[in-house]
Amino acid sequence: MNSEALVKQDHDEMKATAQYFADSGFFSDARDVAKAFVKIKAGAEMGVSAMAAMTGIAIIQNKPVVGANLVASRVVSSGYKYRVNFVTDLASDGATIGCSIKYFDRNGDALGESVFTKEDAKAAGLLGKDNWRKYPRNMYFARAMSNGQKWYCPDALSGVTVYTPDELGGDVNAEGEPLMKEGDYTVEDKKKDESITDIMKDAIKEESKSDDKDPPCTTDQQKCIYTITGAPPMELSQHETKRMVSNIVNYEVKSLKELSMRQATFLIDGLKKGEYDALSVKIKASKKQTAEDKAQSEIGF
Repeated sequence: MNSEALVKQDHDEMKATAQYFADSGFFSDARDVAKAFVKIKAGAEMGVSAMAAMTGIAIIQNKPVVGANLVASRVVSSGYKYRVNFVTDLASDGATIGCSIKYFDRNGDALGESVFTKEDAKAAGLLGKDNWRKYPRNMYFARAMSNGQKWYCPDALSGVTVYTPDELGGDVNAEGEPLMKEGDYTVEDKKKDESITDIMKDAIKEESKSDDKDPPCTTDQQKCIYTITGAPPMELSQHETKRMVSNIVNYEVKSLKELSMRQATFLIDGLKKGEYDALSVKIKASKKQTAEDKAQSEIGF
């Protein structure tokens, strides 16, 4: 197979994957194939999987925005190492408020240090922003990680220049990851998309064909989700399950009844394949089961 055929094959596979993610309804910022394709393509050029791209990359002001955790994982996956010297938002005994990260090459030799302090944030006019009031430690870490990756290991993201969410005015969650928002998709956007690639034309046609709302998920689907997440290896309470689902769909899910049938089908398929096992470990590690968890576990659906 020649190189041109391989490129077409990769394009077709990526398009099919984008269709799958768009159809799931889980990703509010990529409800059509074109937008999902752009995120997956950006991720592929950075060396990350389609799932990581859909959950960890946002496009703001036509630029890729990546959460600090994804940047950090690419730094390590590329063979580099980093060590967090300090990250604090509290002043004590003259300690510097901010974050310091030291980077090492593949041989373990020090490359340099990235420091982002309260003074840096103040000079950049960041301290009054909502993200910095709510999650200062995550914001300091994100800026130090983003700068350090650019300075000391740019090849970790294959040379792609990325930004933290707050650099481009985006919002973040408690983990410092970009919040995915549904953008306006106007007639002008569609016309512009149609002039770019055939895949975008297909996305618009498919979107115009589907006017019917996806029906809500069934009780059996809700039971199936709780059964899978409650069994090993996940062993999540119902409250923890809803927290995990909220992470996947990028909005707070108070009840599984809020899911559509298509979303539930997509979720169950991923659960059976073990795609969310790692996320479940993170959910359990972030907070041990509380009395509230136990109480809600007995409420039902």
